[in-house]
Amino acid sequence: MLFSDNVSLAHERAIKTLAREKNLLVKVLTFVAWIFGSLVGFMTVKGVFSFTSIPSLDSIIVACACYAIFSRVTRLRGVARL
Repeated sequence: MLFSDNVSLAHERAIKTLAREKNLLVKVLTFVAWIFGSLVGFMTVKGVFSFTSIPSLDSIIVACACYAIFSRVTRLRGVARL
């Protein structure tokens, strides 16, 4: 094997590793957004606060907003690394 072949193989492995890490991060952040939404739904049911007076809708809105923020931040961090 030539030196350039080894470099290209190492580069390919590095790209695959980064892709796996990125996928794992997205899944973790999705779970975190779901937890935030669940907590807001629970607090709405208990009467701590309410956005729409419908606990499930409050939960969905917060989970979507959290996921949008997390996705935006991770995308910007990914662009900054390149």
